[in-house]
Amino acid sequence: MKENHVIVPKCWISCLGHNQDKLLKKKGILKEKWFYSLKWTLRYKEEVAKYTNTVEFNRAVYDKVYEQLWRFIDHYSRHDFKYNRKSIHHYINQFNLLYHFFYGVFVKEQIQLVLIGNVPHLGVETIIYEIAKALNIRTIVLKQSLEPNRFFYFESLDDIGDFRFMTTQEEGEAREIKLEKKSFSEYPSPFYMRRIKQYRFPLWKAIGLSLLRLHQSFEYFACNSLKYLRVKKYKQNISQLISPVDYTKKYVYFPLHLQPEMTTSALGGVFCDQILALELLSRKIPKDWVICVKENPKQMEFMRDEAFFTRLKLIANLQMTPLQESTFKLIEHSQFVATITGTAGWEAVCGGKPALVFGKAWYQNFEGVFQWHDDIDIHEIANYQIDHAKLESDYSRLHSKTATGIIDGHYTCLVKDYDEDKNIQGIVEFLTKLIQDREEEMIFPYPAKKSA
Repeated sequence: MKENHVIVPKCWISCLGHNQDKLLKKKGILKEKWFYSLKWTLRYKEEVAKYTNTVEFNRAVYDKVYEQLWRFIDHYSRHDFKYNRKSIHHYINQFNLLYHFFYGVFVKEQIQLVLIGNVPHLGVETIIYEIAKALNIRTIVLKQSLEPNRFFYFESLDDIGDFRFMTTQEEGEAREIKLEKKSFSEYPSPFYMRRIKQYRFPLWKAIGLSLLRLHQSFEYFACNSLKYLRVKKYKQNISQLISPVDYTKKYVYFPLHLQPEMTTSALGGVFCDQILALELLSRKIPKDWVICVKENPKQMEFMRDEAFFTRLKLIANLQMTPLQESTFKLIEHSQFVATITGTAGWEAVCGGKPALVFGKAWYQNFEGVFQWHDDIDIHEIANYQIDHAKLESDYSRLHSKTATGIIDGHYTCLVKDYDEDKNIQGIVEFLTKLIQDREEEMIFPYPAKKSA
């Protein structure tokens, strides 16, 4: 790329749907979904033979990537959330299979730049991201913004919230965004939370799914039966903790994230374990306060086992709110909102209520937002008066650096008269210019120095 000033894709992994299999195979593009199980080793036999265990082993790189094994397991296990039947040893084996394959790709193809279309949180791109970092190869990660038709771009997950890699775009220099301050009762729910119904897995569904696949394996019958029992137990555990909200008490509102999801798995750090955040927060709030916790209405029984609820019960000043309780009412009457990286924190500060974040939230450096640390002053947060003009300035300054386009198809609903061809062309032109403008700083000596 440096010598010829030409960007040549050496390995392309797509997330296109089932009906695109033949097109992808014809163009030599790997399909991400095949990597969610062992099927990829059969689907891509030629590629496996070419790249796996065919280059010299680099212990220094392996050890660096292995440090993120726990993160990989958290990310990759989401592909088994329906049945939750894999052992930790399965994930260790998958980690090594994927590592050796992609490390071979990096070395044999002399990869100089990695471009990832979303924050790594599915396991496959997690491995790719960590190998690139261990080899000192520049990586550009994209992330859709809630601001219509805009996206973030950064080179490290540590840069989320700071966004030092982004520079002000020409069209964004005079970009001033007004944030209308409304009462919380006037705020609409985010588009991805509309028409949400509580998750159910009734007995008839468990039996029906089992019968459909009974001819394939008795295992599906056992798995669906077990899932039905787990869902039933999950609902029992939730109902035992729920009690009416006492709005005369002072409380911190903590809405739980849907899990597994990027907002905690990739951006939460150790607080991917949401209860850890609750346990630490419970030690900080005054004795006459409580933490009002609301379960995510889209949540399933995955990551909500018996131990999860046992830990919740041990937090004396915690209360689970009814699922039908209005989130905006809970925000309005709270002392402040606490979240890992959730949209509730952003909604809170927009309405004049301070927010405390535990993870890498995109809005973490905005007016009225506090980042968790061990010496946090709870009263300082609760008494903080948000300067709405300053919040608007912070928001406008950040989004003057974002790029134009939709990189996540779910967000097309926010763009009036969305034109897919025009969108693709704009994103390609932006990324090409970005890569070429920063070509010198993106190229690192390759490969990384090997250990003795």
